[in-house]
Amino acid sequence: MQYTGGTTGLSKGAVLTQRNVVAAAMQSEAWYRPVTSGINEVYINMVMALPLYHIFAFMLSLLGMRSGYTFILVPNPRDMPGFVKTLSKQPFHIFPAVNTLFKGLLDQPNFKDLDFSSLRITQAGGMAATEQTAARWLEVTGCPMVEGWGMTEGVAGVLPTLSLTASSTVLLVYLYRVSILS
Repeated sequence: MQYTGGTTGLSKGAVLTQRNVVAAAMQSEAWYRPVTSGINEVYINMVMALPLYHIFAFMLSLLGMRSGYTFILVPNPRDMPGFVKTLSKQPFHIFPAVNTLFKGLLDQPNFKDLDFSSLRITQAGGMAATEQTAARWLEVTGCPMVEGWGMTEGVAGVLPTLSLTASSTVLLVYLYRVSILS
């Protein structure tokens, strides 16, 4: 049983098969691998500031365990100054979060002073990322935001879509699908 975060109403449970979950983890791995294979460090660090019971965090946890990532667990991401302090302690390569969290971090005065040179993947999910947040994130971190899509009932997935404009999202999804079908 997998639970939603209640983003669109009351939280609800959905029954998933093991096959659903494994397929979704493998899809995510196929998308992440070309990027992470170029990281020449001993550990690949993934920030984990999402509720672990939610499908978004659950799938990323499975992906991280399968791929041998190190998790930077943030038990209280609402403590923004503490969150920024945690991020200052080690490099981070993968940063999944929801739009609200990205915006909250961007609004912290010390966030822009962090070292983003190791950041390779920023993935928005759980809700749509806004154009404003994605543009500010890119400006501050230098790492474009991609957006995952999914629903608890069908497991989450990763789509290589930039969250900067609606038109770029449609174009990139179209190009991605065409390249798969070709």
